[in-house]
Amino acid sequence: MLQVVFTQLNHKMFQKSEKIDFIEAVQKSAELEKVCREEKKELAGHFYLIEKDSDGSPIYTGTFQFGSYKAPNLYQHIKQNLEQMKINKQHEQDKLILLSKMEDCLPDIFKLAEKNEHVHLIGLDQSRISKLKKWQRRAIYSIAGIVSLTLVGTATFMSLVISNGKHDVQKQTNLVKEQTKIINQYEHALLGDNASILNYFDKHKKDLTKEQIQLYAKLLLDQKKYKDVVDLYKNDVGFVETLISTKGSIDQLREYNASFPTDEGKFDLLFADKKYANLLKLTKVEMTVKRSEMKTYAYLKTGNIQGAKNELLNNSNEELKQKITKFEDLTKQLKDIDNAISISKESKKNDDVKKLTDRKNELQKQLMSI
Repeated sequence: MLQVVFTQLNHKMFQKSEKIDFIEAVQKSAELEKVCREEKKELAGHFYLIEKDSDGSPIYTGTFQFGSYKAPNLYQHIKQNLEQMKINKQHEQDKLILLSKMEDCLPDIFKLAEKNEHVHLIGLDQSRISKLKKWQRRAIYSIAGIVSLTLVGTATFMSLVISNGKHDVQKQTNLVKEQTKIINQYEHALLGDNASILNYFDKHKKDLTKEQIQLYAKLLLDQKKYKDVVDLYKNDVGFVETLISTKGSIDQLREYNASFPTDEGKFDLLFADKKYANLLKLTKVEMTVKRSEMKTYAYLKTGNIQGAKNELLNNSNEELKQKITKFEDLTKQLKDIDNAISISKESKKNDDVKKLTDRKNELQKQLMSI
């Protein structure tokens, strides 16, 4: 478990040098960030992360500038910094492990990336926004923000070219009109009119940014237009499978895999169906951290403790590590009980056999529940 220690922060909500659990630190940081924004002030909070029950050596240090609007909570602050770091391959796994540990102990509400909607869409009636999926709102706000900044930059550039008369003013005017049109498309999408933005993306496929392609693909997936998504990603069926798998929709994954079968899709579906032995027979699967965790668990459920330990080295999932330890301990206890039952049967101690058998059944239930 992760813990946080703030070494410099002048606020009653945090005690200096106090060790607090990561989830509590994130929750408090979100509250303090909100307070600082409302009071229009900034506070610098120096902190470091440690592993609970470790020697106290920091695994991450940083400074969270409360009230700066740069991040809504401590987790988002750390995540943003880690993603921006330029590190070598040797430390890339350490980064992924830390991100995984933070995400595993947090409720989803703290994992949502914040976008300041009022800056880019100030004229939009917020009360009319439909109940879009969270990823849709975040993606639309994000891209709308980028386009808005582009629009502002274009407008500023226009004022310069008009003053010196060295550029084609009409061309820039048309560009501003096009950017404004894009903003309108995002506003319609926020109000539930996905058809409008889908139509726009379809007409401008060749000119879409990476962010726009991602949003376009997700909107198409919502409508189960799998062929269109595959075409969008130039027939990379494996990538599209991973995209669907990331969304966590098993039913949609089954539909997609029926039309575009891949080893990765088969792997994910076998795990969902708890067919762990069949999963382990697949050898040509592109492994991700998530699939490595799935494979570790599959080894465990099939009783291959050593295989689970070996695969754990590729993902370092703390929860799986604890499951392996528990599985190993229960397996040893069951073996000892079987020996004790045999001895009791030979001695014709029926009462002992019954007690031991009851205990064995209880341990087997625990083993199955892992």
